[in-house]
Amino acid sequence: MVKIESPLVSVVMPVYNSEMFLNDSIDSVLNQTFEEFEFIIVNDGSSDRTEEVILSKKDKRIRYIKNERNQGVIKSLNKGVFFSKGMFIARMDSDDIASPYRFQKQVDYLLSNCNTDILGTGIMDSPSFDSNCVNSTIIPNEVHKVYLLRTNTLYHPTIMFRKVELQSKGLFYDKNCILAEDYKLWADASINGLTLESLTQPLLMYRKHNNQISIKGRELQTQTTFKIQLKLGFFYFEDMLYNRELPYLRLLNKSDLVNQHELLDRMSLCEDLIDFNNKNEIFNRKIFEEMFLSLIKI
Repeated sequence: MVKIESPLVSVVMPVYNSEMFLNDSIDSVLNQTFEEFEFIIVNDGSSDRTEEVILSKKDKRIRYIKNERNQGVIKSLNKGVFFSKGMFIARMDSDDIASPYRFQKQVDYLLSNCNTDILGTGIMDSPSFDSNCVNSTIIPNEVHKVYLLRTNTLYHPTIMFRKVELQSKGLFYDKNCILAEDYKLWADASINGLTLESLTQPLLMYRKHNNQISIKGRELQTQTTFKIQLKLGFFYFEDMLYNRELPYLRLLNKSDLVNQHELLDRMSLCEDLIDFNNKNEIFNRKIFEEMFLSLIKI
């Protein structure tokens, strides 16, 4: 494969002690039907056979970056994006498998929809990708904007985004949001007026296993998620949330009710939020109301 000097897409994959699944993940990228990409692999100080696997690949589209010591996934991600040359950044993890059609479908959509800045896809738990699925339903920005208030709505390793749009807003992966750096980036993007959409078609096999950071660090991830939820809440709802932070978080996360009084507080808060949105027209009314009313159903 000839090296592409000015690729349309830069694939960024941080890796750390990933020898178990890395070969299949790399091959799924190299075997894409869309070929105009560079493949940036950032080896974050691995001590296993990760480097051996990477160096065994002779495809000239691979750009290998080696951290001499482990710096963490966030620094590795930002480094990969910094050195990228492509218009679009495609994320890929070292333990997942991309559909052969993934990049082509995302590039086609982004080229046809210039207002879409960040595009995700669906995922599946086995690599049985349907090549006959032509039309994929779109989850639009107005849905993501509402549901980002309470959860990460995009699967990080499926993402393809416009590099220049995020850079123009000064957006990057936040080193203070370990294990939720992707949720923080999408939240920041939404606050800054960027458009997030996703294809419902599964274009990535998302592998679950015991070595995943997100499982080991669940408590840290939860606390970071709370901080992001509050940041979004104060940005949109302003003074209305002062002294109501805990009830707001308990509402968003559907925490178990302590007593009937807490249920009444949640209902009151929910009503205030809906009224605030109706007056200020920040979010799609129907989607916003449906989500918050679902949170107080017993």
